[in-house]
Amino acid sequence: MGKKGNVLEGKPRNVIRVDREGVSLQSVIKRTLRLEDASVQAMSRKDELETKVKDLETEKRRLLAEMEDLKKSSARIQELEGEAMELAARKAELEEKIRALEIERNELKDEVKELEERVAIAELEAKMAELQAEIRELGEKKKQLEEKMPQAEASPTT
Repeated sequence: MGKKGNVLEGKPRNVIRVDREGVSLQSVIKRTLRLEDASVQAMSRKDELETKVKDLETEKRRLLAEMEDLKKSSARIQELEGEAMELAARKAELEEKIRALEIERNELKDEVKELEERVAIAELEAKMAELQAEIRELGEKKKQLEEKMPQAEASPTT
């Protein structure tokens, strides 16, 4: 029984031999079953890997879409930053113009105040000149009237 072909030595002898080397029908069936199991396992593994591939492709599409969204967001952010910079520059420009206009306004107020004072002085000078002229006229009229008065009446007042 030390023959090379007797694989099931020490086991029950209900084994059918298929060839001279001692390969039994039972071992052929076991090998066949293992091959079928391997085939089923390979198919199962293949299905598992295909599912993984599909999941990874779905994830890849999702990530690519997310990247595209991020690119759009980044472009929009850059656009908004550019607009913000323009607005900040425009604001600074307007603030500078406002400061210049306020200075000009204050200078004009001062000039207007000075001109109003000059006009008031000129009006007062004109009024004074008018009153002086009127006083002179009245003085001359008084003098003329006094000269026309008879002498006798003039002496009691003197």
